[in-house]
Amino acid sequence: MAHDPTGLNARVWVSEGTDYQFPERTHDGGSLLARTTNTGVCFSGGGTRAQCAGMGQLRALHALGLIDKVRYISCVSGGSWLSAPYTYYRAGAASDEQFLGPVTAPQDITMDRLGELDEFCVGATATASLRNELFELLEQGTKADRLWQEAVGRTYFQRFGLHESAGETRFSLDEASVADIKQRNPALADARFYAVCTAAPRPYLLVNACQVGPVALSPFTSESLITFQATPLGCGSPFARDVTYQTDVDVKNKTSAVGGGFVESFAFGSGSPGGPPVGGLVNVPAPAAPYSIAAASGMSSSGYAGFVEMEHLWRLLDWTDKLAAEAEAWPVRRTGPMPATNFAFADGGVLENYGLLPLLQRRVENIVVFSNTVTPLNVKFTPGDIPTADDMDSYLPPLFGYPIASTGTNTSHNTVFDQESFQQDVTGLQAAKSAHKPDIATTELAVRENEWWGIPGGGRVRVTWVYLDRMPSWESLLPRDIQKNIEHGNHSWLFHGPFLDFPNYKTTGEDGLLSLVELTPQQVNLLADLTCWGVMQNDKPMSDLLAAPPVG
Repeated sequence: MAHDPTGLNARVWVSEGTDYQFPERTHDGGSLLARTTNTGVCFSGGGTRAQCAGMGQLRALHALGLIDKVRYISCVSGGSWLSAPYTYYRAGAASDEQFLGPVTAPQDITMDRLGELDEFCVGATATASLRNELFELLEQGTKADRLWQEAVGRTYFQRFGLHESAGETRFSLDEASVADIKQRNPALADARFYAVCTAAPRPYLLVNACQVGPVALSPFTSESLITFQATPLGCGSPFARDVTYQTDVDVKNKTSAVGGGFVESFAFGSGSPGGPPVGGLVNVPAPAAPYSIAAASGMSSSGYAGFVEMEHLWRLLDWTDKLAAEAEAWPVRRTGPMPATNFAFADGGVLENYGLLPLLQRRVENIVVFSNTVTPLNVKFTPGDIPTADDMDSYLPPLFGYPIASTGTNTSHNTVFDQESFQQDVTGLQAAKSAHKPDIATTELAVRENEWWGIPGGGRVRVTWVYLDRMPSWESLLPRDIQKNIEHGNHSWLFHGPFLDFPNYKTTGEDGLLSLVELTPQQVNLLADLTCWGVMQNDKPMSDLLAAPPVG
């Protein structure tokens, strides 16, 4: 096709209904998927709590030799602060073992040891001051809609060679993909691209955010949120739909075509294509700024979404409604115009906090969901009752048709399993907790059709739910002084010690209102040691799931 020398030549993957064309399935003849079984792991949102709990869980999967079997890592918000640097790190850490930290038996954990944290372990970024980065960027005059993404890049990506303040970086899958992009786009010959780390095989990364609506129409009287998925090869929402945005703005409600496929990640944020795809390629104007892997993670963890609550910083500046990430986005279609609109994007946790539903769109059959939640599981809850946000993580019941109202979220479109299966899941988790074991349960579930997400019904999926909670069987093996500190942190009103709320740390303000999300080295290490041990104690169920045959 003729190339516009003033723009970019980009691949698109166009879906027809639920006949999805995912970029990773066509890459190099599908060889990317050939080495793995049809499996995925989900690292939930939840700020640095989720990041550090996920660090221990990922550490265990490495130690058990299971990560090589995994096809996808799907992550949201704080889970992306772990998963995206793990997928791409190119500096600092010399190995995955250094990046994830050592496996430590509970008997060998001491307070002195907990205070030691390698600066190139990903957990060290959880101790850095995101607040200070935000204030420094504010003083430098950074635009409001770039402030959060830039701060996330500096805090969680920079030490691993994945962020430059100038923002002139892009990302793709491998060197062959980068070479192909540059061959089609001579203007990018000297552009910097990050390729996936080659230290060991990596699952294919899905960083999940949500597409809120046209900026010109906000605020909305009701939200019609759709998934937005940033992956090494392409960004977008696979399911095409027409969405009507209801607004208070003095204009008529607007219906827009959204979704329908993916555009190469380096071209995300561009203006309207010059025409429909020809041979799977479109010509688009260059984006105003390159889309980096740090920006994708920043979008997924956007404070504007309310999941990382920052309002106390911006209230006096009247900036609370201006922190949303913004980008030009256009529907992916085979024919007809594809008009670009400046959209607001938000935290993936506003929509779905696990990254499970994008895996169901891909018909992944064996999934581990790491729910690194702030809410301990209530073992006294009767599964036949209507759950509340005090009984369990508020993102779990909506998957089974039990919506839970939660500030800043909209999970009303997330039903993919029958309510009858909810009792099986919750009972399994409760039984594990009551036996003083890790809260882990595996269930086989029938997938219901979901028209909003474009998930076909009729299939079945095995899900291992790994729920963040206290583990008395692990605590009993710790030195007595650490056991006492954990007890004080959960039951004492006057003296809580160094482990307040362990392991379900608050998403923000755990160490004081102005601390935002940062934790101490002791908090980081103890949480990761707990979650690592929990996974390793369940090595057979994990192995059985991640090497399981199809469920049909």
